[in-house]
Amino acid sequence: MPHLLSKSATISYDIVSSTHNPNRITYEQEQEYTIRGIGRKKVIKSLVVVELDDEDMIIHLRDMWNGGDLPTKWGLERLRRLTAMTLPWLVPVPKSKKNE
Repeated sequence: MPHLLSKSATISYDIVSSTHNPNRITYEQEQEYTIRGIGRKKVIKSLVVVELDDEDMIIHLRDMWNGGDLPTKWGLERLRRLTAMTLPWLVPVPKSKKNE
């Protein structure tokens, strides 16, 4: 993303809910992205759901732009899965303290 965007700024956020069973935090955020090179700005409103394990480590994060699911047309779902599988080979992923 840093190669595509020159700036990303959080405009606002609000905690919607926080529960212990299931261990989940839900919040809304408004983020402004500036596209590198052309300077065009885009504001995205998201509903983010973070699921945590018993030790408060993130096990699942779902970011729903404009409150909805991500688009699936034109094979985008398969592209996201492929990216999720190959990105850890290209970008170092920090090890958790449990694995040291």
